Amino acid sequence: MFQDVKTPDTVVDDEVMNDGFFPNVSIADFQRECRIPPEYNPSQQRNMIIIAIAGINIELVSFRQRSMSQGYQQMADIGPRIGGQSAHVSSYLQAVHHRAKASLLVHFATLERRKEAESLGKEGRETHTSLMALSQMAVRNILGMTVASVKLL
Repeated sequence: MFQDVKTPDTVVDDEVMNDGFFPNVSIADFQRECRIPPEYNPSQQRNMIIIAIAGINIELVSFRQRSMSQGYQQMADIGPRIGGQSAHVSSYLQAVHHRAKASLLVHFATLERRKEAESLGKEGRETHTSLMALSQMAVRNILGMTVASVKLL
């Protein structure tokens, strides 16, 4: 049986510029690594990446301030290098990618499509929750926190 599978028309060769400390985020890398469904246009992808960057940067503001006070000008210069790349940069990109994808998938249910094409994996709340958890684990990794922590109030 023939099944029509949508594929992205073109890879978006664009980069979202960050603040200079945190790395820029490639939309092409986001598409490739997160297998973004072709239903999303480049503008939607870019907007969700910008929103994800803004949220992650807010969560990491104290990390940035502390690092800059220690003389670091870029996240890429901090922490261990694994496979030729800063582990912090890899974690940062993971946090942004997962958060942006979670936001995109929430909007998937509003796209017009046939009933037969419904994809619970794309729309499910569980998928969104899992992606947000992965994003948050990457942020915790950057902050040097374990998966779970306890704080005395």
